[in-house]
This record gives sequence, C-alpha cells and structure tokens, in this order.
Amino acid sequence: MRAALHTVTGFLAVVTLAVRCGGDGPTRARPVPRSVTWTAPKTATPVTPTSRPGAARPLPMTTQPRPMSSPAARPAATAPRPRPVVDRSNRQRPAAVDPDLTRQGRTLFAAIVKDDPALARGFFFPRKPFTPLKKAGNPDRYWQHIHGLYERDIRRLRRRRRDWTGATFESLRPGTPPVWIEPGRVHNRIGYYRTRFARLRYRFGGKRYTLFLHTLISWQGQWYVTHLLPAPRRRSNGRSPTAPR
Repeated sequence: MRAALHTVTGFLAVVTLAVRCGGDGPTRARPVPRSVTWTAPKTATPVTPTSRPGAARPLPMTTQPRPMSSPAARPAATAPRPRPVVDRSNRQRPAAVDPDLTRQGRTLFAAIVKDDPALARGFFFPRKPFTPLKKAGNPDRYWQHIHGLYERDIRRLRRRRRDWTGATFESLRPGTPPVWIEPGRVHNRIGYYRTRFARLRYRFGGKRYTLFLHTLISWQGQWYVTHLLPAPRRRSNGRSPTAPR
C-alpha cells in the first residue's frame, strides 16, 4: 500500500513539472504584478564598427535628408555688360537737356567755389581721344597745355568773389546752337559738335548770376570743356596751334 502511494505521488509530481515547463497541455498566462510598469523601448543607437589601421572610416549618418535644389532656385548667371559702342566718326549729337551736363556743371561750380580744380577734372576733354582727334604739332603736349589753362581759369573764376558762402548751383545749358565742325578744320582729324558760351547759372544773395563757358565740344555724345575763358594765342615754330574751337 505504501509503495503504491509513493508511485502515485511521483507520477503527480512529474505531471505537474511538465505542465509548468510548457508541455503539450494547455497553460495559463501569469498575471502581471501591479508593481510592474511597461516602458517603451528606446531607439537603437547605430553602432559604428571599430576601424582597423589603414581602413577607411565610415561616413557619419545623418537623420535629415539633404534639400534638393530646383533649377528655379539656382542663381542665374550674370550676363556680361555690353561694351560701349565707339562712333569712329563722332557723329552722335549731344542732347539739348542732358542730366550728365547738369552733373558736370555742378562739379565745376563746386571746383570754383572751393578753389579745387581737381573736383572738375572729369569735365575737361579726355586725354585719350585728344591724340587721334588732333593732327597738328604734339597733341599730348598741347593737351597738357590747355588742361593747365583749364585749371588756371577755375582759379580765376574763383577770384571773382571774395566770399562764395551761400552760393548755390542752378543749371548748365549749351550756349550757341551746336555746330558740326568738319574734319580738317582747326587742325582736327575727327569732326565734333561745338557750342560757345554755355551758361552756368547760380544763385547768390537771393539773385541769379551767370558764368559763360567759352568752348564746349562733343565726344561720343557728351559735352566737354576745352576752354573756360578765351584762350591766349601761343606761337610755336612760327605756327599758332589752336585747341578744338
């Protein structure tokens, strides 16, 4: 009787152990203890393999995609500036009312008031085109001569008043109607338009005054000064060279 009892007890122990270890029989899910809480799993961090000596390092990983540039967003290529067209015959006639002439007149007036000829250097006929335009004597040396007269005349006009305080520029207009000077006249290879006694108007003490500029000639459609005041005669080798007049 006792041996049979031990046999039954051993059999029950084996069956119980099989049930707990997930045997073929049905199992019940264990209840989760109340003290246990569920936590969301963290994002896995990519593991960079250890680089061996001489091996290339892997590129860093990026989480944001690179923006794709569209053709419309790309900056447009800057078009090259067109070169100014040079009129070899210099036939372009300056406008009767020219904003550039007003600007040049303002700088000339400032040079007179401040007794500083360098301020109006750009209003004198340029040195570079003077050589092909002039054909008599030494054009470059003669340009230096008349440019010296231009600076001298600015200082002479400055001395017409003891004090220019309060004087203001008003306008600059051509004088006589522009006349075309044919090539070959006044010792010139290239023709040009000329106006005499251009009127520079200014105000001083509530009154309007006028300065007359002796000679302006054209180059590429712009007016330039060759003489502020009448040019003195200058003889050289029995000849009397004259600037464009």
